[in-house]
Amino acid sequence: MRLLITAGPTREYLDPVRFLSNASSGKLGYAIAAAAVKRGHAVELISGPVELKPPPGVKVTHVVTSREMFEAAVSIFPKCDAAVMAAAVCDYRPAKRSNQKLKKTGEALTVTF
Repeated sequence: MRLLITAGPTREYLDPVRFLSNASSGKLGYAIAAAAVKRGHAVELISGPVELKPPPGVKVTHVVTSREMFEAAVSIFPKCDAAVMAAAVCDYRPAKRSNQKLKKTGEALTVTF
């Protein structure tokens, strides 16, 4: 059986250096992937930015944003028999991303999502 597994967080950038995310470690998705390979399944792991080494025998697609994770999942899933969605995908995306670092002004910052 070929499995698609998602793991880790995603990031949504406000500017080139600041982003919204969560503290997901990716450990659950990586553990599921390792267990699936151990049981003889082919595993396609889509991983957000984590500090984990991919389990041996797992094909990994690295992504950063929720849009990248979605696009990877839509592309890979048709070749799979099942999916385990263990990633902690960011719930919000800024309506506009600044192309340059936002300057600290001391003023309140309003972000539209």
